[in-house]
Amino acid sequence: MTASAAAALWAAHPSALAIVLVIFGLVLIVLGLVQHLFLLLERRRWPDQAYLWPDGVELLLHNGEVRAIDWDDPKLAFDLFRRPLRGDPTGEILLEWRMGPYVPPCPLTEEGFHRLQAAIVAHNLGMAEFRHGRRAREIRVFEVRPPRRLPTQASAPTGPTPADQ
Repeated sequence: MTASAAAALWAAHPSALAIVLVIFGLVLIVLGLVQHLFLLLERRRWPDQAYLWPDGVELLLHNGEVRAIDWDDPKLAFDLFRRPLRGDPTGEILLEWRMGPYVPPCPLTEEGFHRLQAAIVAHNLGMAEFRHGRRAREIRVFEVRPPRRLPTQASAPTGPTPADQ
């Protein structure tokens, strides 16, 4: 729109301002095309389905790829976002994959959210909850990570301690 209006201005009254506006309009067109290409690339990686299995979580992406993680994998990392939406009493629930290449957030149902939380608790995973915003528009974030491992007796130093000397 800007480029065509500037081109009409330049055709009617050639000036430096009209040329600058034409260039600005062309830059906007190129940026729009680049954004469209990035959206197409992201859409291919969009999760179509999420599966909760006894041994982990699996996402089936639009391009046919599968992203999966076992409950006992030390690299396990994903976040659950619960945010309010106008006119929707349950709001929106998203699963954000934090492992490996970028995957856009995956929407979850209320039932899926509760089943996933139950599985997280059942597998003793670390789940930290953070709240952002005022009460009515509050966003809740649940960070899911593997539990922290305490050092075992086998990994403790075996030599004499300073207290023994």
